Amino acid sequence: MKQRNYSLDVMRLLAALAVVICHTYIFREYGGVLYMVVSRYAPRVSVSFFFAISGYYYIKSIDKKDIFKKQMKSLLMVYAVWTVVYYAASFVDNIILGDADIGTFLVERVIFFFTEGSYPHFWFLVALIYSVVFVTICNRLGGKKGVFVLTILSMILFVIGNLGSSYYVVGAKIPVLNVLYGEYQEVFFIIRGIFCMGLPYFMLGYWLNVMEEKIIAMDGKKFGWLYGIASVLYVVEILFLAMTIGDPDRPEVFVMLYPMAFMLMALLLRNPMPQWSKAAPFCKRMSGYIYYVHPLLVIIFEFLNPPSGVLYILVIGTAMISGVILMKLSEKIKFLNYFV
Repeated sequence: MKQRNYSLDVMRLLAALAVVICHTYIFREYGGVLYMVVSRYAPRVSVSFFFAISGYYYIKSIDKKDIFKKQMKSLLMVYAVWTVVYYAASFVDNIILGDADIGTFLVERVIFFFTEGSYPHFWFLVALIYSVVFVTICNRLGGKKGVFVLTILSMILFVIGNLGSSYYVVGAKIPVLNVLYGEYQEVFFIIRGIFCMGLPYFMLGYWLNVMEEKIIAMDGKKFGWLYGIASVLYVVEILFLAMTIGDPDRPEVFVMLYPMAFMLMALLLRNPMPQWSKAAPFCKRMSGYIYYVHPLLVIIFEFLNPPSGVLYILVIGTAMISGVILMKLSEKIKFLNYFV
């Protein structure tokens, strides 16, 4: 049996910490290019990495018996328990403390559960669930060729997603697409999350599985050059968007997220870090918990109106401490494993 790649699990935690940067708006006090680069663009590779690692493991195991059933059960249970937490918080905020109509509130929450996510950051889970379903269907209908066709289609959808997001000024001038990005903007944002972001990033797992042996066997110097070029282009595109056409009202989806996530995964596949075998399980569990709980903590600590850096420290510190406590409790209360 092939040894687990522990570097992937360690990177999960680092990626989760980067996601929180986006949602605590680091450097928002300063605004401008610094804020756009550090808080809005640079950390975005974390989400594409999360999808890529999920796609990598799922596609690798796609022909195993009951893998679809096990994966869907795990995803749906995690999604369900956290949905209860956030729907309760939303009910307090919108109905008890606010003046929202309860009928509209309930209808919207049912719709959001299947489309945009039961809470904004849960678009990730919705897109992940749909991606697992789509790749499984394609595999059963067409085998490896079916998965390959879905991978190519997802790359096309990724381009469409870019043209309606960070490159909206370009996409808005393209016939047909401009209608999708404008008149049907709300529909596009739903499509974008599932089909133009989640699915393409998830399908990176196909390329990683196909090319894994070549990636590992590649000359170190050559790989270093490729990784360096990808990193430079990533930074260049970020700076270009931040200083020119970046639209603060549009989601940050841009071209180099795709190859950068691939190269990051490739780097980790080449360096499995067996010395981190004991810490890796903790990193994996904590990364998921931080991702799921941090928006709730942001809401709580924003009442104190702290500077963005302080807010980040408060959220991460509280998440880490509560996560360790829940891990300990989950040894006796198994249900808590769905939270952490």
